[in-house]
This record gives sequence, structure tokens and C-alpha cells, in this order.
Amino acid sequence: IWRQKFQAIVDAAISRIRKCDPRTLLCVCAYRIVGYKLSKHQDSEECKWRAIEFIQNILVTHKSAPVQLSENDMIDLCAQVVLEVEELYLEFMKIALFVSQMVPARISDKDERDFIAQAALMYIVRGKRDISFQDRYFSFMLNKQDENLKKGLGISAQSVILGVKKLCNALYFSKAESFRENLKRTAKEYRALKHKKNGIDQALISGYNRASQDAMDLTPYDVEAITGWSRSFISRFSLPLAATDIEVSHDYQFWPCDDFITKSRPFIELGGNFYCFDYYTFVDNIYHGLFEVCATNEGKFGHEWSDAQTGAIEEGVAEIFQKLLPGSSVYRNLKYKKPGSKEETGELDVVVVCSGMFIVIETKGMEYFQDSPLLHPEKLLNFYKRSVKKAGEQTRRFVDYINNSSRIVLKDGLGNTIINCAKTALGRICRMCVLSDSTNEFLACTNKLETIKTDARGLICISLDDLLVYEKYFERSPMLFMGYLSRRLDASFANKVIASDELDHLGLYISDPDYVNEALKYDNKVDYFSIDDNRRELDNFFLSLRYPEIVSPRPYIPDSLQKLLDHVWQSSTKNKLEIATFVMDLSKGEKDWLAKAVDDELSKQRMSGMSSLRGMPSDRSPRGIGISLLINTMWAIPMPHDIWFARIQGLMSKFHEFKRILFCLNYDSSGGLIDCSLTIITPEQFEEKLSKAANDFVKEVDRRVVSKALQTNRLGRNSPCPCGSGKKYKKCCGI
Repeated sequence: IWRQKFQAIVDAAISRIRKCDPRTLLCVCAYRIVGYKLSKHQDSEECKWRAIEFIQNILVTHKSAPVQLSENDMIDLCAQVVLEVEELYLEFMKIALFVSQMVPARISDKDERDFIAQAALMYIVRGKRDISFQDRYFSFMLNKQDENLKKGLGISAQSVILGVKKLCNALYFSKAESFRENLKRTAKEYRALKHKKNGIDQALISGYNRASQDAMDLTPYDVEAITGWSRSFISRFSLPLAATDIEVSHDYQFWPCDDFITKSRPFIELGGNFYCFDYYTFVDNIYHGLFEVCATNEGKFGHEWSDAQTGAIEEGVAEIFQKLLPGSSVYRNLKYKKPGSKEETGELDVVVVCSGMFIVIETKGMEYFQDSPLLHPEKLLNFYKRSVKKAGEQTRRFVDYINNSSRIVLKDGLGNTIINCAKTALGRICRMCVLSDSTNEFLACTNKLETIKTDARGLICISLDDLLVYEKYFERSPMLFMGYLSRRLDASFANKVIASDELDHLGLYISDPDYVNEALKYDNKVDYFSIDDNRRELDNFFLSLRYPEIVSPRPYIPDSLQKLLDHVWQSSTKNKLEIATFVMDLSKGEKDWLAKAVDDELSKQRMSGMSSLRGMPSDRSPRGIGISLLINTMWAIPMPHDIWFARIQGLMSKFHEFKRILFCLNYDSSGGLIDCSLTIITPEQFEEKLSKAANDFVKEVDRRVVSKALQTNRLGRNSPCPCGSGKKYKKCCGI
């Protein structure tokens, strides 16, 4: 029933599109998207942006038969049709739960059917890359293809990159600017005429007429005029209006999940000129087209394209990590061999060595899956097994090498030893697979990877798009990125965590950095723990890239604590990952306490020349773990080890703690942070009997608590004692 119902909606939309003037329809649809771009509260349904792709696909596959209408009436008809196509996409998303039933019956495994269905759904939201990342992404993808482009199309990579950048700016900003100017002019006329008879109507009609003229202006869409590319080059990626209807070749043809013919030919020919209306998918589509022409040009240099693409992705990933983790060591194409083996047994595309973490990355410059997942499900599954599964195997082999070796030796292509260390020096191992196509970002959770038989535990599968987002989001905050990456790695071990795409993880981390442990609490109680749609937390981040007044969402951290983390990154601290994870996992109250404790202790030491131990009891921590802060400076007398150790013993005894974290900071004479460390202290480290120093400290703490309580409250003899013993005041500290 739902299939027939939706097919009727598709047929009705096609029928209505054919009645429209193609030029007017495309202009109206593109102009409507301008309104979405200008909105600071963009519609949460990204599929509305896809109307123009659907309309253009119908115009080049179905012969138009425009009805005879006046110009204004035709504009109104086209506006209505655009709304109907937007609704078509919304209707499709409503039946998304049934998409797995559209998978051919020969795929019997339920998990595989669900995998194919999610691939199809991601297929309709490809190209959602923000304008802020388009230029960099396209440059990464194409800057190594110069020779291939010259051989296949007679054009340099730089010319293509520059042309795409100009076209992106024209599509995104030109109409938006004229739209804004018209709004300002209409508002000015409204203020000037509102007191005159019919003045308001006059101002509004004038503004509407200008908007109509502006909407019909094709200049911002003229590919040749904007890019300077030759007509012969542009024509390779263009399609004319259909002279006849294309034959229907399969079920779901022309549905939003279909393999649109415009995917590799994004330009349309109107009146002898070539135009580009679809900003949303244009960059991906032009790359698909270039790949199709060059890499599959009678098999002449397909391997050259693939090799260059792989090198470009590796270079791009290495560059991004150098910016995410400045000062870390980033290497490419390192080789290793098993103990006792003469031959090199493995190669790592990118290796990142940072304090406390060793990141091994396999990059997949994928050939782009060109077919509809619903029509070619076996091909889709094999495609992912060849790429993602292979990346999992490659990184797992390296982990096996680590486990079976006493020392880790990695060499470059010339045989020079780059890394030679004990395996304990590597820190935490993070396996990562970076894919070039954003349609693969639904592989953001372990259970989806396991569907294609990938060794998924401990493997983060991410698209280059999302890595670019991380680069911008964590700009100048390497410790925040370290803390996030640690938790994201934890999520890869939790196969019940379900995400729609990679940014769901970051969206949830913003509100709850310890989200993985929250999920694990339910591990034996639920079949899955969904974190879907948390990427919406990042909406204001993307808007802030264009509107400086909008504040980007960030995980909560006091300014002074953020500065401390920045200093930690610049210091010689050995395990920065441990520090970053510790601080970011603290609750809001714990972060506030730690920030104030550090500031107060440094100030006190400068004034008194004496250091002290500051502590937060475990009953104030949501995790039930106490925190002690010890700061050593060059301008204050340090607290002896036996004294602070006894005081921690006293605190742990008083509050019946099973664990306490000691956070130690060491400063030089100029006030710069030398290093810091974390020490986990448990009751087993103490003598069974409470030492005299520890007992005296507990009594001193109780005395201070009671003294403060007497100053602020009227304390009765039968009241509970403020020291927390559970006894009455008269039988405890009131004796």
C-alpha cells in the first residue's frame, strides 16, 4: 500500500513538472533555496534542499509540455510545484522504515537488508557538505589529478579547482546578496510609503516585482561565464532538456533513492548555454563526472587516477591531523615486518604519534559507488567489503604485530627507521579508516561495520568530510580533540551504540562527554542505545561559520580550565590523553571546583609562600570518586610527601572512598606549566591502621566544618553533627 501510494506521489510530481516552463521552474527552485541559506534557523529536513536535483533529473529524462500561462502565473505554478517536490522528499523520509522491504528478497540476512536500506537513505542526502568546507575538500580530491585531467580532458587540475570555487561562490552568495539588497530596499520603501494611501501595497508590489526579475536572472548560474571553462569541457558534464521520455527500466525509478542521471552530469543546457542550479550536490557530482570520464576512459589510466586519489587522501588526512594535534609526529606510508620475517609484512597509510595515543589510519580513496543500493545490493556489499573491511584487516594486522613484538620498528619507503620504541611507549592504539565519500558516513557505529564482516571493535570509520568538520570545530583546542577522540574510540567497542552518522557522536559529546559510559550502563538491559539525530547539536556551529554573532556549541569547560589544558598541550606532560580525558569527563560541578581550586591555590601560594592540598570529597562527585589537587611551584615551600599522603588517607577514610584521583601540577619560576600528572590512589596503598597524621587531619577537617556550621546555622545538641559522622552533635564534636 505504501509503495503504491508513494509511486502515485512521484507520478503526480512528474506530471506537474512537465507542465512548467523549465527555465522558470529551475530559477524559482534555486531562488527558494536562497531563502533557506539566509535563514539562521534552517529547516531541519535537509531533504527539502534536494528538490532542484529531482526537478533537473525529470527535465532531462521527460519531455516538457508547458501550459500556456502569463509570466506571473507560471511563476506561481512553479513555486507550487517546488513545494510539492519538497513534500515528496518529506514523504519519502516518513516511509524510511519500510526501505529495507524494498531490498530484493534474494538478500535474506536481516542485518544486510538494513545495511543496504541505510546506504540508500544516505544516498539521498549526499552532498550536504557546508560551503565552508567545499573548496578544501575539492582541492584535496583533485590536486593530484593534474596529469590525468590533462590527458583525459585537456584541462589542468588548478583550472578545474578554481572554476569550481568560483561557481560555488556564485551559487551560494550572488543570489543571496541580491536577495538581501531587495529586502533592504523594500523595507526602506515600506517605511517611506507606509503613511501614504496604498503606500504599503505599492512598496510590497515593487519588492515582489524586483524579486521576480531577480529570480529569473540566469547570470549567477551561467557555468561558462563564471568559470571560464571551454564549452567542449562543460558539455561533457551537461545534459539537454529531454526530447522524449526515457524508458522506465526498474522499480523505484525517479524515486529520491534512485541513481539520478544528473549525478555525474550536473549542468543543464538551456537555449544553447550551460547552467548549474544545484549547489547542494554540484561539487560531488562534478567529481563523479571527472572520475567517470578520466578513470574509466577505455581503461587507459584508471589505475593512475586511483593511485593519485589515494595519495591525495593520505596527504589531506596527514595535513588535517597536523592541524588537529599540532606538534605531534605525523608520518605516511610506514612499513613493518613480523619478528623473524625478512619481508615487509604491512604498510600503514598514515601514522599519528601523540602523547598517550598512537593512531594508525588507512585511507580509502574510493571509486564511488555509482549504482543505486536497492538495484545492486550485492555489488554494494562487495564494494564495502573490498574497502572498509580491508582497512579493518590492515589495521588489525598492525595491532597483532604490536601484541607479538617486544619493540615496535617502523620504517619509511627508503628503509630508514622512523620509529623504534617499546610497545608500552605507544599509548592507546586507535585504528581509523578515512573514506573519501560522504555517503559512507552512516558507517559510524560498530554494528553496521560488523554487518559487512569488518573487524569493527576499536575501529573508527569516518569520511573525509567529517574529519574536515573536526579540524574546524576543534581548531586551537587539541586537548579537547584528544578527549573527544578517546571517547569516540570507546564507542567503537560498544556495539549497541547506534548512530546515523559520525557527527551524532560529536553532537552527543557536546552535551555529555561521558556518553559512552552512560550507554554501557544499559548494555545488558537494552538491545541498542540510539544516539541518532544528535548532529542537530551542531547546527549553530555551521551557522556560526557564516554568522559571527551565533555562538558555536561547545562542551562545558570554564575559561581558566581551558587555558590550563592549552598549557598542558604545550608542556612536557607525558600522557596528555589521560589528562584530557580526565578533565573533559568531569561533571559541571567538578570542573567548576577544579578551575577555582587551581586559581585559588596559585594565588594563595604567591601570597603565603606555602603549598597546601586541596580536595573535593567523593560525595560531591556523580561518579563517587574524590579529587585532590597538589600544586608545586618555585615560589612556595612544597608540601612533603608523607604529609599530603597522610591527608589523602584521612580523607578517604572519612568519606569511605574506594578511589581518589590526585591531580598534580608543576610550575617553573616564571609561572609556566612544566608538566602535570594523574595518580589513582586506592585504600590498598595505605597501612591498615590510620596513621596519626591522617587521624589528626580528619579531626582538623571536622573542626573546620563544625566551626563553619556554628557561624552560619543555629546548631542544636541533638542535631546531626556537621562533620558527617552520622552521630548527634552532643555525642560527637559537641562533647
